[in-house]
Amino acid sequence: MASLGNITFACGDPRALAEFCAAALDYDLEEPPPDLIDAIEAEGGDLNAAAAAVDPAGDGPQLFFKKMPRSHSSTFRSIST
Repeated sequence: MASLGNITFACGDPRALAEFCAAALDYDLEEPPPDLIDAIEAEGGDLNAAAAAVDPAGDGPQLFFKKMPRSHSSTFRSIST
């Protein structure tokens, strides 16, 4: 039987949407490692560019939220792994 490992959402506020989905689905927020946070800050990057939530039981897919500007003409590519 096939299983779904990850679902990615394009959104304007990844952290807020990850918090909402985590609360609604009883998931945990997955915090990035401290060294990654330090590297993003050192480069002047946006700490809210992405967020993730995971099923604590390990049964459901990981939810990944990526910051993208809203555009009605954008096309999104689907990549299966």
